[in-house]
Amino acid sequence: NTLYACKVLKIDKDNPFTTSIIETHRKHDDLRNELNYLAEYRHPNIITLYGWSLNGPDPCLVYEFMSNGSLQDRLQCVGNARPLTWEQRVKISCGAARGLQFLHTMKAKPLIHGDIKTANILLDESYTA
Repeated sequence: NTLYACKVLKIDKDNPFTTSIIETHRKHDDLRNELNYLAEYRHPNIITLYGWSLNGPDPCLVYEFMSNGSLQDRLQCVGNARPLTWEQRVKISCGAARGLQFLHTMKAKPLIHGDIKTANILLDESYTA
């Protein structure tokens, strides 16, 4: 009775840059180590990662489903969603900062996300559209 989200990482065969990134991660342990950390540690402001597959033709991640989509979609009022209040925006900003602080301090060597953007900040049911 749990909803999951599956993000399929499509490899663009015509783009050697994206292909080489995925192939590099498949051959080295950097991505696997990062995924192991994220699957092991829980924080209220970091989405729960349940599993992943890097071996098939299209690598994928399985993680907690966030019912209200991305911050980017909410800021752009996609699907006629109501705009976020300033109170909600401040709460989201503080939550994102707490999540980053956790990633930077959970281990002796910080885990750096490197791709923080509104499309990667997902909102749960408390941010009803």
